[in-house]
Amino acid sequence: MPKNRFQLKLKTIWIIVVALLIPNFVLQDLLLNPSDDQRNFGAFIWMLYSATVMIIFFGIGAGVGALFAFIPYKKRTYAKKFERAFPLSTGVILIFLLFVFGYGLYMRDVMGFDFKSMKKYDDVVIPPNLDCTDIKNGAFESENITITREGDRQIQVNKETSVRIEYEVDWKSDCEYFLTPIDDPTYVLKVKVVGVQADHYECLVSTDKYAHRYIVRRL
Repeated sequence: MPKNRFQLKLKTIWIIVVALLIPNFVLQDLLLNPSDDQRNFGAFIWMLYSATVMIIFFGIGAGVGALFAFIPYKKRTYAKKFERAFPLSTGVILIFLLFVFGYGLYMRDVMGFDFKSMKKYDDVVIPPNLDCTDIKNGAFESENITITREGDRQIQVNKETSVRIEYEVDWKSDCEYFLTPIDDPTYVLKVKVVGVQADHYECLVSTDKYAHRYIVRRL
């Protein structure tokens, strides 16, 4: 390939890589959701953070590119292969991170998971003498779903998608219960209630090892 064509393609790849940085920064900011005080702390801190993230991205890209450059290809020198592999590997990493950050936003904003409140389910302690009798039946809502619970049945409706799921309720103790979807008995939600107030209750919900904290309000 003529040198000018090679340089032109290389320049195009680097432009794409730099362009991928922008949505990565935006999705990170949305996912981390810093407070107004943190946002206003100063341009210097933001620039330092951005520089650190860029160093990490490009450092990983350089490491992966260095490994790929060892692969034999058209008798090119290691330096020439690395010159192409570096931006390509960095671009692939940035695309992967876009999916990771996007999935994180989906889990938080659509599914209602709060990553900052993650805790091991087995470590959750239900306060002694907590009375959960009043929440075993009734209508409730969290940020993303409405809940109707009567006896051993619970119906949840997603506010955004209107998806309706019916669960079987199995109370393990006065303030802990398992939810099993009628249509999929293999998927079980474990719930521990840790606080009950007049207008809401607080619980931690888990499908595996970790639990997520929710505030559920009465309707």
